[in-house]
Amino acid sequence: MTPEMFWELFLDELCNKESTPMHSYYKFAKKDISFEFRKLYFLKRLNYVYKNIVGSDNIVWDCGCGYGTTGLFLAMNGIRTIGYTIEPVFYNLIFDRFNYWRQFGPVELFTVEYRNIFYDPPAPSFADIIIVQDTLHHLEPLSDALSILKNALKANGRIIVIEENGANPIQQSLLYWRRGHNKVRIYYDDVLGREVVIGDENIRNIKQWSSYFNSAGLDLELNSLEYIRFFPPFVYSLVKSETVNTIENFLVRKLSLVNVLFFGMNFIARHKIDSTRN
Repeated sequence: MTPEMFWELFLDELCNKESTPMHSYYKFAKKDISFEFRKLYFLKRLNYVYKNIVGSDNIVWDCGCGYGTTGLFLAMNGIRTIGYTIEPVFYNLIFDRFNYWRQFGPVELFTVEYRNIFYDPPAPSFADIIIVQDTLHHLEPLSDALSILKNALKANGRIIVIEENGANPIQQSLLYWRRGHNKVRIYYDDVLGREVVIGDENIRNIKQWSSYFNSAGLDLELNSLEYIRFFPPFVYSLVKSETVNTIENFLVRKLSLVNVLFFGMNFIARHKIDSTRN
């Protein structure tokens, strides 16, 4: 199932459901001026996953699976996926979605666990691919998290990272206005019955990510790096999304200095060639 096919079914799912937290999370209202803007962003991220996973026989761990959308997409493509979350609002709604998606594919390939990786890490070397989508900036302490991810990854495995671009001055300013210098917070998790440390949107730029991954014994593959979403929403009401996509691709290739103004980025990391597993 291609990302475009999945998108149409996903949109029908949202439109045919009564209002849930998913609606406010995804904000896909067709009459909204931001609809095409959000649609293209959603599809570009899903296409990144698609081209790097689909078509191969892999076990995927979606660390921080949210509402399970990526896991359901991979299940529709016949890929076994294990999702972890520590958000009750996400966890409780995922299983309700199975009734809709089982008419299109094998939803049983997607399983979900309410599990904190710091207190209950996964088995060593169980995953061919790990997806961390909008999740790395929540994992603290980050160095410990990367060690856990690496330990769960098979020797030739990959970590697919989908993140906000921490170099973006606008996004950094908005986050600073909201939470100041305090990039880490602690809250009590009723399900786990304990306090949990979480990064408060602790986004980083590509150089910072590369440094952290390198220290963890992981190589960030710069040829896998993609920047996405440059223009503001109103542009999509004036120009076709295909044209916007073409212009953004041109800017990334030809004017690298503007990369700091892209909102999102995707990249892949692997085990260092000379690294060994304990």
